[in-house]
Amino acid sequence: MTLILDTLRRPELELLASIEGFSLDSIAGAELPDFLGGWEILVVTDHRTLRIWSDVEEHDFEGFKEQYSRLFVAQSDEGLEEATQKGNRYYFHSGERIDRIDLIRDTVRAEVMGFPTWEYVSDVAIVFSLSGGSLAIRREHMNLEVISASFSDTARTAEIPSPTSYFTDTIDTQHSFERLAIPIATLLRAAD
Repeated sequence: MTLILDTLRRPELELLASIEGFSLDSIAGAELPDFLGGWEILVVTDHRTLRIWSDVEEHDFEGFKEQYSRLFVAQSDEGLEEATQKGNRYYFHSGERIDRIDLIRDTVRAEVMGFPTWEYVSDVAIVFSLSGGSLAIRREHMNLEVISASFSDTARTAEIPSPTSYFTDTIDTQHSFERLAIPIATLLRAAD
C-alpha cells in the first residue's frame, strides 16, 4: 500500500507551538483582501510572526499525476509592512490569548477490488483556539494553493471542505474518509 503524507513537519509544528499562550495581534497579507482569502496569511502575535501558505506538490498515487496542495509554516514577517500600508491587516480578536492550536487532518483511503491500495494524509486547516473565539486558516481546495482565514466568536470553526467531493467511488474502487482535530502538543509528544 502507498502512503502519502502532506502534513506539517516537526519544525513547523514547533513554530506553531511556540505561539501558544501568547496574544494574537492580527492577521495580514500583502495580497489578503477583506474576505480573507489568498496565497499566504501572516499570523502576528506579541511573540513572533508566522507565515502560513499553501503550495502544490505532484503525486501519482491514483494512477495518474495530479497536484495536491499542502500547508506550510515559517517564521517570517516579510510583507507585514506592505500589508499594513495597503490596509490588509485585520485586528479581529486582537489581544486574545492563543490557548491551543489544533490541526485538522484528513485521511483518505482507497481500496481496489477490496485490497488497500493507497492512503493520503493531509493537514487541511490550522485552528487557533483563542480566549474569546477561534481563528481557522484552511486550504480552500485540494489541488490549488488558495487558503483562507475565518474568525468565530465561539470555539466552533467555519466549515472546512470535505475531501469526499474530490474522490469518486467506482465499481472496483471505494474510498473511506476520516477527519481528526489533533492538538499540536499531542503531535509533538507523539514525534518524540
